[in-house]
Amino acid sequence: MKTFNRNQLKLFMLFLMTLDHIPMFVSVEVSTFFHLVSRCVAVFFGYMVVEGMIHTKNKYNYTLRLWISALIMLLGNTILNFIFGLFLSSTRETLYLINNNIFLTLAIGATILCLADRIKQQSALIAKGLIILAVILLLLAGSLFSEGGLVVLPFILITFLTKNKKRLAFMAI
Repeated sequence: MKTFNRNQLKLFMLFLMTLDHIPMFVSVEVSTFFHLVSRCVAVFFGYMVVEGMIHTKNKYNYTLRLWISALIMLLGNTILNFIFGLFLSSTRETLYLINNNIFLTLAIGATILCLADRIKQQSALIAKGLIILAVILLLLAGSLFSEGGLVVLPFILITFLTKNKKRLAFMAI
């Protein structure tokens, strides 16, 4: 049986994500089907962030690249919203804002993993407590303000913390 490598899986998931983001161009039935088959995409990319953090040489550069990607996507969304906002407001159509930014969710997840990794390195109890507080605040804020954050961010943290503990991972998820 032929298996896919990570890059092929990423491309397939990008295809599924594209299907999920075109509901205005297809019928409601097709859009619902696309939505159902694409539910695995955000979680897959969350898992790939965990794998990337485990295997990268520099976790901070990896996280920085995700934040830069999130900012670029935010800029692109803002430009598109401005252009389409002007066009749609002149035609009196309903305004549709683009606010999807999975890179923001992944960047927040990678930041949480960097902080979780720092907890192990700290010896002072107060420093550990502050880092844990920062992780909790990022989880809460990310869950409220990022795409899929309510599911993806806890998944990223649980997957990272249980990376070599299969039984614990199954119980946690």
